[in-house]
Amino acid sequence: MEGLANSLSGIVAGTINEIEAERMKKLLFRVTRGMAVTYFQPYMQDGVAKCVYVVIFNNHPNDRQRVTKVCESFMGLRIEVPQLGELEGLIKDTERSILDSERMLKISKRQLKEYLYSLNYNKDKKDGSDNEVSTLEVQKWLVAKEKAIYNALNMMKSRKATYIGFLWAPYEMQTMINEGLRDFQTTEFSCYRNDPDEPHQLNPPTYFKLNDVTWFFQEFVNTYGVPSYMEANPAPFCIVTFPFMFGIMFGDYGHGSLIFFAGLCLTLGADKLKGSSPFLDGILKCRYVLLLMGMFAMYNGMLYNEFFAIPNDWFGSCYNMTMRNTTANNTGSTDNPSANFVYPPNLDPPNSFGWVN
Repeated sequence: MEGLANSLSGIVAGTINEIEAERMKKLLFRVTRGMAVTYFQPYMQDGVAKCVYVVIFNNHPNDRQRVTKVCESFMGLRIEVPQLGELEGLIKDTERSILDSERMLKISKRQLKEYLYSLNYNKDKKDGSDNEVSTLEVQKWLVAKEKAIYNALNMMKSRKATYIGFLWAPYEMQTMINEGLRDFQTTEFSCYRNDPDEPHQLNPPTYFKLNDVTWFFQEFVNTYGVPSYMEANPAPFCIVTFPFMFGIMFGDYGHGSLIFFAGLCLTLGADKLKGSSPFLDGILKCRYVLLLMGMFAMYNGMLYNEFFAIPNDWFGSCYNMTMRNTTANNTGSTDNPSANFVYPPNLDPPNSFGWVN
């Protein structure tokens, strides 16, 4: 029965563009007079919509020839499908070939790794130790060094056998630059003008001396615009105004204490936390601004009498809330002989001052 089924049916498979599927189905129906079964499965390949087709038809020489011509006319990939009785043997051969290929791939990777390791690592015995030196890493450093040298040379002007480069540097760093170039006998460094105050038409770049405290505020100012050379820099004023304006907006000495405590922990533990992770390194740059923001938020929160959005009656009230006026505002009477009318750090605790926030 199996041989009879193989002799009565033929199978053709392949791939075509998905938009051609309906037209191919109609042509196959015509050439086989409806004596064919077709199956199409769409898929994506490199951003192009395609589909796999399988055609089962009457295994007559004329029918096979017509079906093959129709499939080839669509300029797709056609695959010869063996007889059903031969599939099991072909599947086993394919699985055996896959296992052999995987085994060969593992062996090749292991041998290649061992070969590269033998080429890469050499014993450096100049200092009497057994330290392994990576040849590839050394070559990487040499390439990076050569690239940096040529990158610097490309920014210079060539004059016969010499290269001349112009650069901007702080005037007080001239001695340090000369000391750094002292070991290079063929290199000479000199000022373009001996008098730094002499007028010229050049436009110097902006340079600011920054530290861990001023870095954040300078970056904040630069988001709006970098000050020009010899122009007033608003960053020093921003050191006080920015945290204070934040405190006015955020005034709450409960929440502010959390920000202050976080900034204090980052400030005191900066030396231990530096280099532990890129995420922490980015936060550590903002430790001083967090400290100031928390401090001013606590200060304004004391003025607002806000502790996690809850007012506290620390010093009492100058209002006698048991006595109510009959006026429309209904704010209470100030007929309290013991009242001082001056609160040491904050506003009156009664809710009549809720309009402040």
